[in-house]
Amino acid sequence: MVKSAEIAEKMGKTSAGLSRQRDSLLRLGIIAAPAHGFVMFAIPLLRQYVLKDLPARRNIIRALDWGV
Repeated sequence: MVKSAEIAEKMGKTSAGLSRQRDSLLRLGIIAAPAHGFVMFAIPLLRQYVLKDLPARRNIIRALDWGV
């Protein structure tokens, strides 16, 4: 579980600026909001996969560059 504000800060955005993407990820079931202001991955083992898979990390960096 991570604070939504921390994600926004790392992306150079405001929390409000990420609300559309956050809502989309919630609707798709990729993330969950277990408490106010917090999110977590909802897909089992996704966090471990993303952190260990170099091509996935490159895609994350690319998505951040695109402002997703």
